[in-house]
Amino acid sequence: MTFSQDEINLMCIYDTSDKTELLKELRFSVPYIEDTELKEITETVIDKLERMTNDEFSKLELEPDIDMED
Repeated sequence: MTFSQDEINLMCIYDTSDKTELLKELRFSVPYIEDTELKEITETVIDKLERMTNDEFSKLELEPDIDMED
């Protein structure tokens, strides 16, 4: 399963230590997301995670791609 950098960045906002917990947090957030694009990304991530095994999830490298400028 491949995730875009935007999808990875989104997941990194939440607890990524456990797939079940991550899914729970993502599902909880959906009704509160007003931005259409962000809502679509969140729903796509949920769909991908649901199709992924726990073993596949444990192998993901969930590192946010952020530019830390001082």
